[in-house]
Amino acid sequence: MIERTLYKPLLMVSLAVWFGFLAIYVGISMIEGSLPQDLPQRLVTYSFSAALCFLAGVLCFTVLGNAPRFRWVWVSLIALVTLLIHAAFGVAFFLWFPPFAYLENAEFLPLFRGGIIYDSPIVSSVFMSFIAIHFGRELAEQQRLTMEREAAAREAQLATLRHQLSPHFLFNTLNSISALISEGNKANAERTILMLSDFLRFSLESEAGELVPLEEELASMRAYLAIEHVRYEDRLQVSEEIDDAAKSAAVPPFLLQPIVENIVKHAVSKQSRPVNVMVKCSLESGELSVVVEDNGPGLSGLTASTTGTGLRNLRQRLRLLYGRHAKFAVSERAPHGVRVEIALKTRPAKHA
Repeated sequence: MIERTLYKPLLMVSLAVWFGFLAIYVGISMIEGSLPQDLPQRLVTYSFSAALCFLAGVLCFTVLGNAPRFRWVWVSLIALVTLLIHAAFGVAFFLWFPPFAYLENAEFLPLFRGGIIYDSPIVSSVFMSFIAIHFGRELAEQQRLTMEREAAAREAQLATLRHQLSPHFLFNTLNSISALISEGNKANAERTILMLSDFLRFSLESEAGELVPLEEELASMRAYLAIEHVRYEDRLQVSEEIDDAAKSAAVPPFLLQPIVENIVKHAVSKQSRPVNVMVKCSLESGELSVVVEDNGPGLSGLTASTTGTGLRNLRQRLRLLYGRHAKFAVSERAPHGVRVEIALKTRPAKHA
C-alpha cells in the first residue's frame, strides 16, 4: 500500500483537473450565451471521474512502489483502463440513466469513440500530474538519503578525528605520571591519575557531533591544565577572561584542549621560564570569539598548518561542523608567543 500522506494530493489533483475542465466548459457555454443544459449530468459524471482517477492514482502508486520491473507498462495500462471506463460510463450515463439521460436515437459505439477522444487529454493530464508527484517524491527521497549519507560520513569523520585526540593526550599524560613516579612523587602521581580519570570521563560522555556549553569545555580544559600543572608546577601559569554571556554558547567538545596541549608541548616543555596561557572568550551579535595566547618562544619557523596534530585536527573538525561560518587562525604574538583565534556562529547545545 502507499503512504496515507499521498491520498490527499492524489485526490486534490483528480478534483482540480476534472472540475477545471468543467469550469472551462461552463465558461465557454456562458460566453456563447447561456449555461449548458447538461450541467447536472456533467457535475455527476465529473464527480465520478474524479473518484475514478483517485482510485486509479492509488493503484498507480501501489504499482510504482511494488513493481520494480515493467512498472511504467502497468501505469500505462492503468491509465488506458481508466480512460475506457470513464468513456463507457459517460456514454451509458447520458443514454440510459434517467432522469439525466437526454440523448435519444444515438448509438453507443460512436459516442464511446467520441468520449475516448474527448476524455483523452483530461485523463492524460491527471496521470501526468500523478507522474510528476511520483518523480517529486523520488527526488525528495534521493535528496534525503544523500543528506543522511553525507551526515553519516561527516559524523564518522568527526568521530575519527575525536578518537585521534584520546591516545595522543593519553600518551603525554602517562609520560607525565611515569616521570612523577620516577621522581618518587607518589602523591602527585596519584592525584594526576584521579584527574586523568575525570578528564577521560568527559571524553567518553561527549559525542562526536554533539555541541556542549562553553562552560563545560572550559572545565575540561582546566582539568587538563591541572594535570600538566602537577608536572610543570610554576612553569605553567593560566589566566582567563570569560564573558558571562559566552559561557552558555555551544561549542564542539575538545575545542580548547588541543590548543593548550600544543602550548604545553611547544612552549612550556621547551623552556625553564614560566609560560602564561591566556584564554579569552566573548560573545557578540551571535558570534563567539575564542582567543588563546601564550608568551612562549613563538612558532619558531612552523606554519599555521604544521603546528601539531591537535591543531590540524581541530581545523578539520571546525570545517566539517561549520563550513565557512568558522574562522581559525594561528599567528605570532608580539613581542613573543603564539595567538590562536577562533570565531564561531553560535548554535544550540544538546545539553546546555
